Amino acid sequence: MSQPFTIEVRRVGVEASETFSGSFSDAEWDTMLRFVAYADELKVILRSAGFSINFDLEYTKEAGVRFSSMLPSRERVASLLHHLRPFVLDKESTFFPRVCGLLRRVVPLPLFREMLESILGLFFDRDFQLQLILSVNEQVVNSDEGVRLWLNGFEYHRDAEKRARLEALGGVLPLSGQRAVYVSMMVDKANAVLRLASIIEGFKRRAGVPWTIQLRSPRMVTGSIDLGPGDGAGSDA
Repeated sequence: MSQPFTIEVRRVGVEASETFSGSFSDAEWDTMLRFVAYADELKVILRSAGFSINFDLEYTKEAGVRFSSMLPSRERVASLLHHLRPFVLDKESTFFPRVCGLLRRVVPLPLFREMLESILGLFFDRDFQLQLILSVNEQVVNSDEGVRLWLNGFEYHRDAEKRARLEALGGVLPLSGQRAVYVSMMVDKANAVLRLASIIEGFKRRAGVPWTIQLRSPRMVTGSIDLGPGDGAGSDA
């Protein structure tokens, strides 16, 4: 059975809004429900006690990079990465961009699509880059490309070529520092998943009943750091 809906989207502080009524096909709705089910499992991991991240980076031309971090245990990080697989592996039906694309097709409202782009920005780490861009030899460390190198070189797979590309940056940003950055970025992806799942839950709870989503304005870029050439001296604090 298809899933009907009526949705209204408005920007915070603005009276004007956009409204649309439609429905999800059986196959589309099955994908939505699986996405929410996997997100519920992920939420348990992310909200569990002891899952906190803190890292500090200090860079001077004379001393290079000093990095300190506090991460969850390797077991907790491994559990997080395992529960993110349905959302970050592009062959999965619940691959995050694929589900966003489905929602974009079904709900053609410009404001709704803008909201999806905002959530995609969090998933693809553009929100991190709005706060800070870390680069070494023009390679942006805190990018989706970087986190995929890390996943395929150290976590999901042990690809030697991808490991070597990140190890080459170790003279400036040590592998332990890179790991802290990438774990933080995976937490951002998890938060994006939970945000999208909460929207899908709205379609589920309010089937055929009008409901409203409020959209906030995007943030602006604040700065960047070029950590310098890859043959510098990096250290863990």
